[in-house]
Amino acid sequence: MRHRLDYLDHLRTALTVLVLVFHTSIAYGGAGSWILEDVDKSELNATIILFTIFTAVCQAFFMGLFFFLTAYFIPASYDRKGAAKLSMSGASSERSSVRLGFWRLRSTSRCSMRFID
Repeated sequence: MRHRLDYLDHLRTALTVLVLVFHTSIAYGGAGSWILEDVDKSELNATIILFTIFTAVCQAFFMGLFFFLTAYFIPASYDRKGAAKLSMSGASSERSSVRLGFWRLRSTSRCSMRFID
């Protein structure tokens, strides 16, 4: 039976929800750019100011906290799997992420070329 640290699972879940709210706030008035922006950001109002403060505060810590949580589990994973298995365990997901990135880049460039013509 594996021992899980429930508080870290809850922290990861809360951070994931925070990332979703963060990206949604960018689309609805926060500082930054997104594929679809629903708000005209040329005029300054209270919503834009609040979302900008929210995104600035979130950017200050949440990705670093995700990396910290990942680094916290590396020594135990290294002891359990060893160097060879640990280095290959993420390789398939990294390859699929790279493939997905190239596919998105290719489809985006094709789409933009159609609009240019």
